[in-house]
Amino acid sequence: MNMRRTTVLVADSRPRGRARRRAALEESGLEVCAEVGNAADAVGVAGRQAPDICLIDAHLDDVVAAAAGIKTRAPASRVVIVGGSANGEVLDALAAGASGYLVGRDPPRLAHVLERVRDGEVAIPRALVATLVAEYRRRGARARLAAELAARGVQLTSREWEVLELLGDSYPTAEIARRLAVSPVTVRTHVASLVRKLGVSDRNAARRVIAHAAAFERRRTRREPRSGLEPVHGTSTAPG
Repeated sequence: MNMRRTTVLVADSRPRGRARRRAALEESGLEVCAEVGNAADAVGVAGRQAPDICLIDAHLDDVVAAAAGIKTRAPASRVVIVGGSANGEVLDALAAGASGYLVGRDPPRLAHVLERVRDGEVAIPRALVATLVAEYRRRGARARLAAELAARGVQLTSREWEVLELLGDSYPTAEIARRLAVSPVTVRTHVASLVRKLGVSDRNAARRVIAHAAAFERRRTRREPRSGLEPVHGTSTAPG
């Protein structure tokens, strides 16, 4: 492993959070070259200093846009988002160019993880891998079905996609309404629109449409080569 000191930009809206991470990283031999408290400053400073690692707290404003901006301004810098949660944001972050997404508290050997990321690996917690795969497949199923519908001149609204995917998970009207924070009447209106646009007979038939697309995506991704994941203290890493 390259023994030169790794330079790190720390981005966190909380002064105490920045100070805590600076202390931990410097104690481990890394060099914190800058601290910033918002996404715009993170992008600007990264563009000027091109640190090895940009360590961004997940609660920073517009963290995914910040990751994308940093990769545009400082392509060689590697972005690691820390303190995130196990949701679809991880896929957005990776698509934006992040090389790591760490959930919850900082890992005990954060500096070690960052050095491995600097050397070209991608850091993802083991617990998040299943979520990441499921989200990847969900988006793949949506993209495949959207292409099929577009070929027929049909386009669904973002809310109709949300309703359709929840139908695919077999949720009843009341639960869909709760999850989307709308009324059951609104859900029924969207379902009626989906039935019409998909050219099917009822909600169960609409559910089967998205379920079929999801099943196809699962079969397709099972056939793809696996990218062996290597554990690093509760974190999985793969070559970048």
